[in-house]
Amino acid sequence: MISCKERNILIVDDEPAIRNILSRIISGKGHQTHTVPDGKAALAELDEKAYDLLIVDLKMFGLSGMKLYETLNKERPDTANKIIFITGDTMTEETNDFLTSSGRPYLAKPFRPDEIIDVVEKELAAK
Repeated sequence: MISCKERNILIVDDEPAIRNILSRIISGKGHQTHTVPDGKAALAELDEKAYDLLIVDLKMFGLSGMKLYETLNKERPDTANKIIFITGDTMTEETNDFLTSSGRPYLAKPFRPDEIIDVVEKELAAK
């Protein structure tokens, strides 16, 4: 499925290689991407610009993806509902409980490019 409209997507991950790969994959489908290294930078970016979708790593230094989601859920629930989580940790009870309670889609690392495109396009189509 290919979007008929270019969308703005914010990628939040503390690993530069992951940010770059995600940006290349998503921009290759005609979307604009912006990347930031942590939740604090994401909040600052969201103060400046609206995004159609956020791809957020759960475990980051500084403000984690979990804390970012909790903050947005309290202050900007419409933005919290635009998050797709990515994580290398799907085994701990805390992570599983959080992902279940958030109700947001997620992908476990490592993921294939087609997996990220599928979940991005599905979420954008639902917006």
